Amino acid sequence: MGALVSGGKNVAAAGITERLSSTSIPARWVDIQAKFSNTSNIFLGDNFVNSESGITLTPGAVVTIGNLERSFNLDLSTIWVTSAVSGEGITFNYWSFP
Repeated sequence: MGALVSGGKNVAAAGITERLSSTSIPARWVDIQAKFSNTSNIFLGDNFVNSESGITLTPGAVVTIGNLERSFNLDLSTIWVTSAVSGEGITFNYWSFP
């Protein structure tokens, strides 16, 4: 059986994409929230995500990827994040895949 796990990530340099996780982490779903303390937007997507593509999260905004009720397999290392301002970031919760 899986478990709820929490984490966070800050983007070192604005405009540079970084993986949500540097290692493979299988999950059923993940909630990703832009930190309330951010002064600008966070962008989620693939390794080419930028301010013109992907999902835009304003400070405090949340997106859920996946589904706990269905057989959904997600790898957190396939989600990329970048920011408009260096040092800003996200928090996340995910349900680990058994």
